Amino acid sequence: MTETLKRIRRLRESGLLSRCVYTILESIGRQTYLDDFEAELLTFMEQRYGIEN
Repeated sequence: MTETLKRIRRLRESGLLSRCVYTILESIGRQTYLDDFEAELLTFMEQRYGIEN
């Protein structure tokens, strides 16, 4: 989970994100583990905002 939190932090620090992304990141950050869809969604957001995973 530590790696997931680092990924979320990098996204939040990247600049202006849409409200939807902030909401998703807040929800994902509360999970103890990510299911396949949540992991793919996090990867998609990283790619969309140009964040290296």
